[in-house]
Amino acid sequence: MVDLISPLPRDECVQRLQASTDSEWKLFGGGPVMGRIGKTSLRLHRRIRYRNSFQTQLFAQLVDEGHRTRLHCRFGFHPFITVFIVVWCGFALVLGGAMSIPLLKAGSPTSQQWLGVVIPFALLAFLVAMVQFGRFLSRNDPQFLIDFLCRTLEARDAPPA
Repeated sequence: MVDLISPLPRDECVQRLQASTDSEWKLFGGGPVMGRIGKTSLRLHRRIRYRNSFQTQLFAQLVDEGHRTRLHCRFGFHPFITVFIVVWCGFALVLGGAMSIPLLKAGSPTSQQWLGVVIPFALLAFLVAMVQFGRFLSRNDPQFLIDFLCRTLEARDAPPA
């Protein structure tokens, strides 16, 4: 969690961000940052030339504070990716449970029954590997996005509210 303070009013911050941020649907050319800018919130991510669903995204709330604007920033995955991870883990756990029950009931499990137990763990391990690789590729993105906000909005680190 990072708090920034901009000397600009919220409407000016929104205008500057909209002018310097490309839509998420603009695939080619444009600036280094893509995202969605609303009147009181935003979601930004760095433009990359490859696909990384697990790329770090910056989410921020813009709050009026007198004639200034406070940005409450946090980092995470795109909301769809969070749902994807939950569904993937749920599927692996249900599959693992369904395959483990016959194994526990069987006195002497066969190699095919053991394979049924290994597959759900392999699915979870593959998910962990994908997430870690995606996070590795975007390891510098949080600082890049904070620097972008500081340049664009003349913002600086804010003392706690």
